[in-house]
Amino acid sequence: MIISAICVNPGDVPETPISVGGRVVFAPRPEALAGVFTDAREIRHQPLLEECTLPRGRFGRPAKEEVRRAKAVIDALLTHGEDCVIAAPPQFLELLLDQMERKALVILRRERGTPRPFERIRISERKDHCGFCNHNCLLRNPGCGIGMDKARARGMEG
Repeated sequence: MIISAICVNPGDVPETPISVGGRVVFAPRPEALAGVFTDAREIRHQPLLEECTLPRGRFGRPAKEEVRRAKAVIDALLTHGEDCVIAAPPQFLELLLDQMERKALVILRRERGTPRPFERIRISERKDHCGFCNHNCLLRNPGCGIGMDKARARGMEG
């Protein structure tokens, strides 16, 4: 399963619509994102993806309620079980990515820090990777011999 996370500030519209390849999009306000995505199968309302509203606690840590909310989003996405897209504001997306790393999900992005507007971030489960190469190949499209062998062992096409 691959989750694409896209950083969307409320009210921002990209210069060109974003193609999501016929996948389901989860967003806090679907009606506001109708013109942002092309070819989305469906844009579903996910109120847990709203911006962080509680102030940060000691040492700049997020509030416990926000962390619980991020964990609930991750559980809902893993339960969904198929490739999807999430659209979230930058501050919550940053917290969400931190919690995903703690759950041993593989996050592929160009740079660290607060996500930039319309930045695309690829998230996948560790079991979907060959685990040995620097280019992070996925088993459904292995890029190395180790990935091909592991895909064959799992009964996937190589």
